[in-house]
Amino acid sequence: MFELKLYNDDGKHVSTVRGNYTLRLAMRKARDLLSHNHPCVAVYKDGLWIKEYSL
Repeated sequence: MFELKLYNDDGKHVSTVRGNYTLRLAMRKARDLLSHNHPCVAVYKDGLWIKEYSL
């Protein structure tokens, strides 16, 4: 299970999206979730950090 953690401009955790994604789909979903309100999205697998995307 992958977790996508969304952060606001201040770097504070806002929400978490969990799902049974493949790695490729999790990365794509993380990029799609980037917005002005959530400029940073981090991808975790089993509690371990994998990748972070930011605007």
